[in-house]
Amino acid sequence: MLTFRLILALNLFFVSAMSNAQLSIVYDKDGFVNLRQKPNVKGKIIGKIIEGHVFSISSFYDESTTKSDWVKVWLPINPDLKVKDFIKYKDINEDGYIHKSRIVSLDELKDLKIINENSKKVSFKNNNLQVYIETKIFDKTQHKISKSKEAEIVIDNDLHVWGFQNQIPKIELKTIKFVKDGKTYIFPKEAIFGLYELDLELTKLYLGQKEEIYLVMSGADGSESYEAIWCLKDNKIFSLTLMQIIP
Repeated sequence: MLTFRLILALNLFFVSAMSNAQLSIVYDKDGFVNLRQKPNVKGKIIGKIIEGHVFSISSFYDESTTKSDWVKVWLPINPDLKVKDFIKYKDINEDGYIHKSRIVSLDELKDLKIINENSKKVSFKNNNLQVYIETKIFDKTQHKISKSKEAEIVIDNDLHVWGFQNQIPKIELKTIKFVKDGKTYIFPKEAIFGLYELDLELTKLYLGQKEEIYLVMSGADGSESYEAIWCLKDNKIFSLTLMQIIP
């Protein structure tokens, strides 16, 4: 059985690596990139990363890649099988290697700046795209609140929620609306449910190379810090990745 100190050390190792994580995507003529067990072209293929799936690259020291063109990635895992209209990843995990030539950091993409900012609403706009995001005060009367066997707060019978630790959250998402080329798309409930304490001032919007859009929102603080990253294609959600990021 793992001792408390060992468990704590493993958690700190994970947090240290994730604190330096870089949100990235891939572009390839095949629409995906192979994930390999070892950092070379002969490494066994253990999976693939599809265009539009956001993942993380850790800058934590990795001796096996210091002199190569391969990087180890934190890959989205644990898709929510209850969500049918898009892929909702509920976690990430260190999984394998991909070649640097296929990787593009979200920060390298063209971005739109926040306009009309206040504590509850932000928006983005260019010639053919408008994005509106709004939060609201968490209303306990609109949720079922209970406790697990471990005395942890459970909201709406879902243990997999983000942004709070055993206390009632204060802020939740109210709506996210995209208007592109005159067509309106409002995020469905399952795309914003369970995401609490998001800081609108930290919201970022990136325009992809193949007309896809990436919306990044950050929430909570300390050990509860996390990011939610939506990818939209053809004016609807393609994927949602949730990951813990310690600032």
